Amino acid sequence: MGNDLLDDPRVTRHAESLARRGHEVVVICCKTERTPRYERCRNYEIVRVPLENRFLRARTGKAQRARHEPSPNWSRFGVGRMSLARRTVRLLVNLADEAFGFVKAGSVCNANVYVSNDLDTLLPAFICSLILDRNLVYDAHELWTDQLIGLYQESHGYPSWLLSLLNNMESRLVKYCDATLTVNEFIADEMQTRHGIRPDVILNVPRLSEHSPRYFPQKIKTVLYQGAYGPGRGLENLLRACRYLRRDVTVSLRGFGAYETELRQIAESEKITNCRFEGPVPQNHAIAAASRADVGVIPYVPLNLNNYYSSPNKLFDYIQAGLPVVASDVPYLRKVVTRYNIGFLFNAEDIKSIAHAINVATRPATLKRLKNNVEKIRPLFCWEMEEGKYLAIFERLSL
Repeated sequence: MGNDLLDDPRVTRHAESLARRGHEVVVICCKTERTPRYERCRNYEIVRVPLENRFLRARTGKAQRARHEPSPNWSRFGVGRMSLARRTVRLLVNLADEAFGFVKAGSVCNANVYVSNDLDTLLPAFICSLILDRNLVYDAHELWTDQLIGLYQESHGYPSWLLSLLNNMESRLVKYCDATLTVNEFIADEMQTRHGIRPDVILNVPRLSEHSPRYFPQKIKTVLYQGAYGPGRGLENLLRACRYLRRDVTVSLRGFGAYETELRQIAESEKITNCRFEGPVPQNHAIAAASRADVGVIPYVPLNLNNYYSSPNKLFDYIQAGLPVVASDVPYLRKVVTRYNIGFLFNAEDIKSIAHAINVATRPATLKRLKNNVEKIRPLFCWEMEEGKYLAIFERLSL
């Protein structure tokens, strides 16, 4: 997997579930400055592979130190206003470097099953499974190639031949997989259209929160965004929507990423005073930290199919924290928010639409009703409901 595992709850949950079932689990991921090379975590092992390319390692490390970024996910795509050629070369070198290291580490493991988490690790997992004649499982957390579309201005994007190359690679390699998974039915449908194979759907949900969240009305209502700061997440529009919020509503941005600098500049230049920035919390404290807010917000802009079909982790974290949700009007968010009446939708490109949804959701009587509805569905969106389906997939592989 292409990060250091400290902020990937899906892989962590999967590893823990397989290990509890009695399987020996080794997670191979990237080595970063904040992580050790090897770690024994509960009942599974973590092997972290350092980048071998000295130039790339230095640039990535420097970028991470400057931005306090927890994982190399965004740095691999290039930072700042890189030229098209440099951004493309950076991505290809990074992917090749990771693939080489992952194949070396994976072949030493001599596993019975190789699980690829996202497209960037599919090729090395395929090579290991081919060399050792083992089973291959592909877990597509998102439409990986589509996330590269629209992240930057057109002159700083990626060439069409690169996107086509990555899509073709996925289409070819997925046919060698013994099982394919993804995070929701909309992405599964899209993958079936593209590749002729429909993945099993395993929702990216946390475990059921141990305590039932309680609502204590506060004079000031807090609307929380919790997660990474990055292109396409609609945070600029969320900030500008603050100008139209009621006086008793404030927005809290709790996260990380290079984009924070730009967001702070927007808040300062436009004199936005009812928004505050907070540092990130460890993944295992995310739900408890979120429960202190009143409403959760997901302002993703549908600038590509990956955003349009997304089912963000924060949606399920908010639900487990007992928070109503105001969110972009995209298929999966629309399905959950409207079916269970737990919040309101907005047009993520219209700041007044965002503000209106927040203002309505935070009215005391409405907020109380929505929170009651959230409490009813918490048991539906938890890992306890998905774990059996996940483990059954590996049982089919005769492990």
